[in-house]
Amino acid sequence: MAKDSQKTAPKTTSKSAAIHDHAGHIHEDSLIAPNTILTIIIPQEEANAAYKKARNKMSGKVKSDGFRKGKTPPRLAESMVGPESIMQQALEMLVPERYTAEVKKQNVKPVTQPEFSVKEIGIDKDWVIEAHVAEKPVVDAKNYVSVAKSGKKKGEVEAKKQVEDIKKKQAEAKKEGKQVTDFKDEDYEAYQKDIVLQHIYQELVVQIKPKVAELLVKEETKHDLQQLAQQLKNHNVSIEDYLKQQGVTFDQLSQQLTTTALGKLQLLFVTDAIATEANIEITEKDIDESFDKVQNDPTLQQYRNHSYYRGLIKQTILKEKVAKLLLK
Repeated sequence: MAKDSQKTAPKTTSKSAAIHDHAGHIHEDSLIAPNTILTIIIPQEEANAAYKKARNKMSGKVKSDGFRKGKTPPRLAESMVGPESIMQQALEMLVPERYTAEVKKQNVKPVTQPEFSVKEIGIDKDWVIEAHVAEKPVVDAKNYVSVAKSGKKKGEVEAKKQVEDIKKKQAEAKKEGKQVTDFKDEDYEAYQKDIVLQHIYQELVVQIKPKVAELLVKEETKHDLQQLAQQLKNHNVSIEDYLKQQGVTFDQLSQQLTTTALGKLQLLFVTDAIATEANIEITEKDIDESFDKVQNDPTLQQYRNHSYYRGLIKQTILKEKVAKLLLK
């Protein structure tokens, strides 16, 4: 999925950013849906066999007094490393194949890597493991046209108000002899368009209420936190200093990032649902044409045939086409 950068200490100097720093997402905790849980049961006989195999493998790596390396008796190796370590090794041998089979059996379509939780494990008993995964939510966007119209109407009123306010402040500043940014008509048009689009998006998210699986929100939040940390590092700002600058605790920052991540994912799934409803399709030709526009950038061209980056470009083009549709 496409990843959006978070707000960081360094400030942009672009005109659009100087005019507008608009965010309009409303969320509720109930919009974070539970993960899909797959229960994997490994029968006692199979678990015991895997345990013995892992123990034998472990004995070949353990060195003990009186035995050459690789010749430690399995029972002695077991007492040295502990049954828990051996069971962990056995799980790593058994679970991947079992998980794949369970996903196929239950026709689950994960969009995240699984998180495993051991519910029951031990010698001479069945092993029970839970696999938590996130699936793409089912989003009903059949009424997106009427919802978008409502959001557009609110956005146009707000955009007009804000532009009038900016122009008024600009005029007052000029009278006072202050230096002001010279915004052109196209700057104001882009600004208004952005406000209208954000109101449409907000209205769609609020009305459609897509629920996003907890694990997906968690992964997105983790990615955004890592990205923020890297951006701060690039500007020689520690996370501790950033928290002081913002006047928040780490828990509060995490909550903010979680809210932002949820909003991005909600909008992503709503956009996908609208594209499906409106029969908008992105072809390989569309993606190639997008790369063609930046032929003079060798850094981007090296990703032309990379499936992950082509997926990002596809999502970007899709979002642009949906945005044009909504603004109509």
